[in-house]
Amino acid sequence: MTTEKDDIGLEPWEAALRPDDREFVREYLIDLNAKQAAIRCAYYPSPQSAHKNAWRIMRRGVILKAIAQAMAARAEALGITAQTILSEAFRSYLLAIEARNFTAAARFLEMAGKHVDVQAFRTNIGVSGPDGGPIQVEDLSVLDDDELEAYGRIARKLAGRAANDREAA
Repeated sequence: MTTEKDDIGLEPWEAALRPDDREFVREYLIDLNAKQAAIRCAYYPSPQSAHKNAWRIMRRGVILKAIAQAMAARAEALGITAQTILSEAFRSYLLAIEARNFTAAARFLEMAGKHVDVQAFRTNIGVSGPDGGPIQVEDLSVLDDDELEAYGRIARKLAGRAANDREAA
């Protein structure tokens, strides 16, 4: 994806948009909040009308396409990939386990789980929860320190295997 501006200084995603739509997309990209974007760009200046109508803006294909293109351009410019995000989430998970911050660890594990096939993880290494069923993020709160440490060891071992697989490829 190229992010070069056109002859009149517009980003590629801006070209197909009306000026008010361009402003809405720019504002939406600040915090990914359609209601606030509608208020800030005066698309719907009152909070009540923005709350009721922002979803209508977000249903328009041209808006959704522009947002997707702008986000992809931003990720490309920053060098952010899904692999980067998952690696950082996993690293944060391991640090949280070491610090015995199990609430944070569960959040990082949940975030990573939303982006990978967790069922394949359970099947491949045979991890089960305290009740013998597949482990769920909620199960972590009932595990004792030894059980959490065991899951951490498994995760570190898998991370080493993944790193070795990447180096071999």
